[in-house]
Amino acid sequence: MNISGPVLFSLLTICLFGSSRSKLATSLPELLTAVTAPATCEYNGKQYPVGSFQPNPCQPCQCTSSGRAYCAVVDCFFTQCVDYVHDKNQCCPTCPNGRNCRAPDGTVIKYGQSYNPDPNTHCQCNQWSTQAECLQKAPPVRIDTVS
Repeated sequence: MNISGPVLFSLLTICLFGSSRSKLATSLPELLTAVTAPATCEYNGKQYPVGSFQPNPCQPCQCTSSGRAYCAVVDCFFTQCVDYVHDKNQCCPTCPNGRNCRAPDGTVIKYGQSYNPDPNTHCQCNQWSTQAECLQKAPPVRIDTVS
């Protein structure tokens, strides 16, 4: 890179008179780095070093060498259990007991298993809901014959 004339003078002026750094640059590449590359990004009032940072578990960010912070917001997928736990150090809730659902009487059913709250009712988890699907058999009908 060849810098001369007014641009070099401006860079030297910034480095020598406008910089709050205690060490002056001793070479042109060092001077350019000192003037053009911030060492941190400011995000929500806090300073972060260049590289990856995470202000909270649901927000991964990247601080670029230009001093800009770019962040994403994690959107948690549907929780596939009724007894989920939300750990403050993790973004999304977890299911410590695996996938499950709840029967109308409040009983928790593991995915893939069935539950019979009474002899005529059969409940099980469906694929996309935490509410159990229950089917009731019709009670037997007694037919009396007329003689």
